[in-house]
Amino acid sequence: MQTTETSLQHPYLVAWLNDDQAFIGGRDSFAILDTVNNAVIKQTERERVYAPYDIAVNSTKTQYAVSFYGSLHCYNTHDHGLLWKYQYVTDRHAFPITFNSQNENQVIYGISAAHIVASTLSNNDDENRLYFHCSSGRTISCKSSETKVIFYNYTTGPEGFEVYTTTKDNYHSHPCFNKTKPDQQQNNFIALTEIRYTPNGKHIILNFQHALQIHNADLQNLGSNNDNIITIRTDRPCIAFECYNDLFIAVLTQDNIVSYYNYYSTDPITQTSLQHLVGYNPYSGSYKRLSISSDGSKPLAALCGKCFVIPVPLLAIVCDRPETAQLIHLLLCVTKAKSTICKRKADK
Repeated sequence: MQTTETSLQHPYLVAWLNDDQAFIGGRDSFAILDTVNNAVIKQTERERVYAPYDIAVNSTKTQYAVSFYGSLHCYNTHDHGLLWKYQYVTDRHAFPITFNSQNENQVIYGISAAHIVASTLSNNDDENRLYFHCSSGRTISCKSSETKVIFYNYTTGPEGFEVYTTTKDNYHSHPCFNKTKPDQQQNNFIALTEIRYTPNGKHIILNFQHALQIHNADLQNLGSNNDNIITIRTDRPCIAFECYNDLFIAVLTQDNIVSYYNYYSTDPITQTSLQHLVGYNPYSGSYKRLSISSDGSKPLAALCGKCFVIPVPLLAIVCDRPETAQLIHLLLCVTKAKSTICKRKADK
């Protein structure tokens, strides 16, 4: 377990830029950190009233983009030089961002404000940017196999949200998600805070705070068969989740526990508790507080005032089911017990 140290106040955005360097965004600025030496490579001065809003890294790890209220900044990962900057006409709009899966040099961003109607993707004659309109301001996601973005808008109806997908040609509403919203249990409030494609584009994950839902990404048949939907319930709100390829989903809950799941089970394969390292996390909103290195070995987690690099438990990688993890635990215990007995006999 490694603690990263910066002068940033209240870190809440993290992203691996390569296997050693990480982006950390806080209340007043952001920093690039060498996690091997725990050294700050670059730290921005506070230039604007608003803190960093979102972070996105392209799949080849050559560029990363940072959004603020009213502006976008794109950097290269080699020396972190500024590639381009876009200033919007007003700073009232938040920019959730992602990279175009079909163009490593193009950032997609949502112009977010209350009562804005959803729209198609448009480039406005700029090769570096695609934009669309949304009202939620939360994270957006681009499908790996095509330039299709999934997002949601808040509504005043009983469901509270409406899911959309948008392309350059059209956009669609998908009310089928409302039909599969998990029921509230006890005092666990259910509200959608995030929606995202998995890395291979075959599934869609919705974060309802106290429940994660895994859907098949075939939107035409979505909602027609609830048996194909996996619902993972958590006692504490899920404040971040991250997928590593198709192996596992890492889930960070408000009690500072990282749980690892696969795509077809509701029970965690294994867990890592950080409760002894940091106090109760007051945050309940969904931000990018969790990032997994490209080799899958190191999740980076932003907790209450600190960031931690966490070794991924081997069970999360080699075990496809919780029962397999339990069996391996048992075999390890038996092996350890036999080793202890043999050692005692040798000492005699």
